[in-house]
Amino acid sequence: RTVTTTVTSRTVTTTVTSRTVTTTVTTANTAPLFTFYVYRVQTSETFSLGNVNGGNLGGILWYVQHDVVTEDPPRFGITDIVRYRVQTRAPQRLYNAGMNFGVRFAWNHDTCTGPGNCDKRFLEHGYFVGCNNLGSFPYPQFETYFPGGAWYSLPHHGLCSGVPTGADDCTYSFTAAGSVALADLKAQYGADFWGKPTEAAANLAKEAKVQESFLRKYPDVPESLPAPACDFNYDKFYSVQGPDFR
Repeated sequence: RTVTTTVTSRTVTTTVTSRTVTTTVTTANTAPLFTFYVYRVQTSETFSLGNVNGGNLGGILWYVQHDVVTEDPPRFGITDIVRYRVQTRAPQRLYNAGMNFGVRFAWNHDTCTGPGNCDKRFLEHGYFVGCNNLGSFPYPQFETYFPGGAWYSLPHHGLCSGVPTGADDCTYSFTAAGSVALADLKAQYGADFWGKPTEAAANLAKEAKVQESFLRKYPDVPESLPAPACDFNYDKFYSVQGPDFR
């Protein structure tokens, strides 16, 4: 009698003479779990954290400074900075490629607008959380004067409850962790709070003041949960390149 066994990370196939028995074996995802804060801005409407972009504190403050408080009242009807406690775990095949985060896609009104073909990359890597450091691909690729600032993309199909498993449909979860009004920042720290936008030291001081405002309003919630490094790697992610490869 001949017995042949083939083992992959997902399937064990045993062949006995002419009969084949296939058994699916669930294996644990080996990607690490990260817990950190993601920030967004919002209007009087409340949105779920799915099919949206967010940032660490530096990332979202750059957006507010660059695009929102350039007018008074703030543009787009934005009134608040909202904080979420987020947990992420990469899909196994993305982690096997050497990354915990994929490319940071842009989301606009529930639609993924790239860069490139979003569906193609989700099919290839799973519904990953994406990231980019400010100043690097895809945007903004210029100096922002917010050291360590980062943006994230969070696809709804990766959202689940509880601790994310890293399955294609369970790469992140979140709980709300409070909000601070832009008007309160102005009232607490003065009308020139957003001044000196091209000075890194001034922008880091703004981050500290916003954290202080959150702590004052939510004293029983950790002031900060350091974000993991954004390890998206262009060459690893787009491992097969050619015309229209994205």
